[in-house]
Amino acid sequence: EIELARNYIAQAHAFQLATPEDRVDARVMLEVCELPEEALTRFVESIRAITPEQAIAAARRHLRPKDLAVTLVATAAEILPLLATSKAVPRDRITVVPFDSY
Repeated sequence: EIELARNYIAQAHAFQLATPEDRVDARVMLEVCELPEEALTRFVESIRAITPEQAIAAARRHLRPKDLAVTLVATAAEILPLLATSKAVPRDRITVVPFDSY
């Protein structure tokens, strides 16, 4: 899974800098976050160097299961019974938003 994520992020990076506006946004991000200029030029190399152990450690540091939100795009009539049988999420924690409500 980590190899798949590394490859996806590395390959998508070129598309994130595709337009002049994208490149300006990236430069602004460097300034705001006080990152060195080479953070952009070495991004792909840095991503490819991440080990599974580093990814797991970062997830443990930053992700809190109780604070996560999951968004599903589905037909409520089909998905609610499946969620009910899984008991993964109590029904009172599920919000259904009709597709035509906005």
